[in-house]
Amino acid sequence: MKNTQTIPTCPRCGYDQSGEVAAWTDRCPVAGTCPECGTEFRWADLFDPARQDFPWLVEHTRSVRRRARRTVPTLVCLALPWVFWSRVNVHARTDARAVAGWLLMLFIALHLFCWLPLSLVLAATDLGYPLSYTKLSSMIGSLAGFEFMIWLATGLMWPVACISYDGWVWCNCFGDGFTLISAMRMPLGMSLTWFAFLFALPITRRIAKLRTAHLQRAVLFQLSGLIVVFAAMRILYAFALHGTAKPWVEAIILFLYLVVCVWTLVWWICAAVIGWKIRSWPLLALSTVASLLGGVVLYVIEMSMSNMLRFYL
Repeated sequence: MKNTQTIPTCPRCGYDQSGEVAAWTDRCPVAGTCPECGTEFRWADLFDPARQDFPWLVEHTRSVRRRARRTVPTLVCLALPWVFWSRVNVHARTDARAVAGWLLMLFIALHLFCWLPLSLVLAATDLGYPLSYTKLSSMIGSLAGFEFMIWLATGLMWPVACISYDGWVWCNCFGDGFTLISAMRMPLGMSLTWFAFLFALPITRRIAKLRTAHLQRAVLFQLSGLIVVFAAMRILYAFALHGTAKPWVEAIILFLYLVVCVWTLVWWICAAVIGWKIRSWPLLALSTVASLLGGVVLYVIEMSMSNMLRFYL
């Protein structure tokens, strides 16, 4: 028979507290302290981690319907990293599989949400601007025709690929579409550097005394911000790409890019200081500088590789 007994471990560093439990004689204390990292906790939470679950957090449910209902509250809280990490600290139960499943659901939902508007933009581009009554009638008349199917297919796959009228699919991986995808390289590089700096290096890992699950949570939830911004840029960039946008659209795209970079930096600093209670200021300073350098390095490497591929292809 499978043993389902929960092993009491420190919510911060994962240190096994079974030795402390074995030392109990006549009573069970209410609270305890981890001898490894000094984190205070309630023993009841160690034996039943679900006691710390939040009714608004997508990580704390496996139900697709409940994830859908909790998406908006979670995203609103994610937009303010200091609020999120003040609630979802090291004591909150971690479930990387649940967050990864929600990210996939979020990406598909936002991609489909942008599908029809983007298809209409592509259709209007083919018909020409400004749109007149005749052009609008032509667009409405082609809704059920092959031409509109081409627009729908392109809107579904843009900016990775486009479909031409002769049925051939051509990839736009090294053109303007790839520029949109690679716009996430800076914040992604910053996030991966934070993870590597606190996980891969023995010295920093020993100072942080943090379970890998907490780092995984930070990376996965940070990706949700990139997914939302990517969906917004996907529609806006389509206007700029086809020359139908005003200058303010390009300004919004640049603003969103700067916001997501700043948000990523604030996200990890709040995670370390507020959520994980890391009090080593040299470690925090080195992690911050390393994340900025990591983002720049990934930006330069990706740009060099894409330019090289453009040259040879």
